[in-house]
Amino acid sequence: MIQINLMTDADRKRIQAILDFYHRPFSLRQPGEKKVKCHQCGTKVTINELPNHTHIINYEVDFSSSAFKGKRFHPHYSKRRLLLVDRVKKLMPTLTEILPQKEFQNLLHKVRNTAIEQLTKERKAQAKKKRDQQKLSRRINRV
Repeated sequence: MIQINLMTDADRKRIQAILDFYHRPFSLRQPGEKKVKCHQCGTKVTINELPNHTHIINYEVDFSSSAFKGKRFHPHYSKRRLLLVDRVKKLMPTLTEILPQKEFQNLLHKVRNTAIEQLTKERKAQAKKKRDQQKLSRRINRV
Protein backbone atom coordinates (compact mmCIF):
# COMPACT_ATOMS: atom_id res chain seq x y z
CA MET A 1 0.00 0.00 0.00
CA ILE A 2 1.38 3.37 -1.01
CA GLN A 3 0.53 6.59 0.86
CA ILE A 4 0.85 9.91 -0.87
CA ASN A 5 1.21 13.01 1.30
CA LEU A 6 -0.25 16.01 -0.52
CA MET A 7 0.36 18.52 2.29
CA THR A 8 3.44 20.67 2.14
CA ASP A 9 5.42 21.85 5.16
CA ALA A 10 3.86 25.33 4.85
CA ASP A 11 0.34 23.82 5.01
CA ARG A 12 1.26 21.76 8.08
CA LYS A 13 2.69 24.83 9.85
CA ARG A 14 -0.38 26.92 9.00
CA ILE A 15 -2.80 24.28 10.32
CA GLN A 16 -0.69 23.78 13.46
CA ALA A 17 -0.64 27.55 14.07
CA ILE A 18 -4.45 27.72 13.80
CA LEU A 19 -4.86 24.77 16.18
CA ASP A 20 -2.40 26.29 18.66
CA PHE A 21 -4.26 29.61 18.54
CA TYR A 22 -7.64 28.04 19.34
CA HIS A 23 -6.24 25.85 22.12
CA ARG A 24 -4.91 28.90 23.98
CA PRO A 25 -6.99 30.36 26.84
CA PHE A 26 -9.20 33.36 26.16
CA SER A 27 -6.86 35.86 27.83
CA LEU A 28 -3.94 34.82 25.62
CA ARG A 29 -6.05 35.08 22.45
CA GLN A 30 -6.88 38.74 23.11
CA PRO A 31 -4.57 41.33 21.55
CA GLY A 32 -4.46 43.78 24.48
CA GLU A 33 -2.86 43.38 27.87
CA LYS A 34 -4.74 41.70 30.67
CA LYS A 35 -6.62 44.08 32.97
CA VAL A 36 -7.13 43.58 36.68
CA LYS A 37 -9.04 45.49 39.34
CA CYS A 38 -6.95 47.98 41.30
CA HIS A 39 -7.52 47.62 45.04
CA GLN A 40 -6.75 51.27 45.66
CA CYS A 41 -9.15 52.98 43.29
CA GLY A 42 -11.42 50.09 42.20
CA THR A 43 -10.96 50.55 38.45
CA LYS A 44 -9.64 48.15 35.81
CA VAL A 45 -6.01 48.78 34.82
CA THR A 46 -3.32 46.86 32.96
CA ILE A 47 -0.99 44.65 34.97
CA ASN A 48 2.02 46.87 34.15
CA GLU A 49 0.43 49.92 35.82
CA LEU A 50 -0.60 48.10 38.98
CA PRO A 51 2.62 47.79 41.04
CA ASN A 52 3.59 51.48 40.94
CA HIS A 53 0.05 52.90 40.44
CA THR A 54 1.00 55.10 37.51
CA HIS A 55 -2.61 55.14 36.38
CA ILE A 56 -3.56 57.21 39.45
CA ILE A 57 -0.80 59.74 38.77
CA ASN A 58 -1.43 59.99 35.00
CA TYR A 59 -5.25 59.79 35.23
CA GLU A 60 -5.32 57.11 32.52
CA VAL A 61 -8.08 54.99 33.96
CA ASP A 62 -10.55 52.70 32.19
CA PHE A 63 -13.91 53.43 33.84
CA SER A 64 -15.71 50.25 32.90
CA SER A 65 -18.97 49.05 34.38
CA SER A 66 -17.18 46.97 37.00
CA ALA A 67 -16.03 50.16 38.70
CA PHE A 68 -19.67 51.12 39.29
CA LYS A 69 -21.18 47.72 40.07
CA GLY A 70 -23.46 47.11 43.03
CA LYS A 71 -26.44 48.96 44.41
CA ARG A 72 -26.80 52.72 44.12
CA PHE A 73 -25.98 54.74 47.21
CA HIS A 74 -29.05 56.92 46.62
CA PRO A 75 -31.41 54.90 44.39
CA HIS A 76 -33.98 56.59 42.17
CA TYR A 77 -37.45 56.59 43.65
CA SER A 78 -40.14 54.54 41.94
CA LYS A 79 -43.18 56.16 40.39
CA ARG A 80 -45.37 55.26 43.37
CA ARG A 81 -42.84 56.58 45.85
CA LEU A 82 -42.62 59.90 43.99
CA LEU A 83 -46.42 60.19 44.05
CA LEU A 84 -46.37 59.55 47.79
CA VAL A 85 -43.74 62.21 48.40
CA ASP A 86 -45.71 64.78 46.38
CA ARG A 87 -48.94 63.93 48.20
CA VAL A 88 -47.27 64.26 51.62
CA LYS A 89 -45.90 67.68 50.61
CA LYS A 90 -49.40 68.78 49.58
CA LEU A 91 -51.10 67.48 52.73
CA MET A 92 -48.53 68.60 55.28
CA PRO A 93 -49.50 72.31 55.47
CA THR A 94 -53.25 71.59 55.43
CA LEU A 95 -53.18 68.98 58.19
CA THR A 96 -51.01 71.05 60.53
CA GLU A 97 -54.01 73.22 61.39
CA ILE A 98 -56.39 70.24 61.81
CA LEU A 99 -54.18 67.93 63.88
CA PRO A 100 -53.03 68.83 67.38
CA GLN A 101 -49.44 70.01 67.62
CA LYS A 102 -47.52 66.99 68.92
CA GLU A 103 -44.14 65.79 67.89
CA PHE A 104 -43.22 66.28 64.28
CA GLN A 105 -42.65 62.56 63.74
CA ASN A 106 -46.17 61.69 64.88
CA LEU A 107 -47.60 64.37 62.60
CA LEU A 108 -45.55 63.16 59.68
CA HIS A 109 -46.60 59.57 60.35
CA LYS A 110 -50.29 60.54 60.27
CA VAL A 111 -49.82 62.57 57.09
CA ARG A 112 -48.04 59.68 55.39
CA ASN A 113 -50.79 57.24 56.36
CA THR A 114 -53.43 59.64 55.03
CA ALA A 115 -51.51 60.05 51.77
CA ILE A 116 -51.09 56.28 51.40
CA GLU A 117 -54.84 55.75 51.94
CA GLN A 118 -55.74 58.42 49.37
CA LEU A 119 -53.32 57.06 46.75
CA THR A 120 -54.54 53.50 47.34
CA LYS A 121 -58.17 54.55 46.86
CA GLU A 122 -57.29 56.43 43.67
CA ARG A 123 -55.28 53.49 42.32
CA LYS A 124 -58.07 51.02 43.07
CA ALA A 125 -60.69 53.29 41.47
CA GLN A 126 -58.54 53.66 38.36
CA ALA A 127 -58.00 49.89 38.16
CA LYS A 128 -61.74 49.26 38.59
CA LYS A 129 -62.57 51.74 35.84
CA LYS A 130 -60.08 50.09 33.48
CA ARG A 131 -61.32 46.60 34.39
CA ASP A 132 -64.96 47.57 33.80
CA GLN A 133 -64.07 49.16 30.46
CA GLN A 134 -62.27 46.00 29.35
CA LYS A 135 -65.22 43.92 30.47
CA LEU A 136 -67.60 46.10 28.45
CA SER A 137 -65.46 45.96 25.31
CA ARG A 138 -65.14 42.19 25.55
CA ARG A 139 -68.91 41.92 25.84
CA ILE A 140 -69.37 44.13 22.77
CA ASN A 141 -66.81 42.18 20.72
CA ARG A 142 -68.15 38.78 21.78
CA VAL A 143 -70.77 38.62 19.06
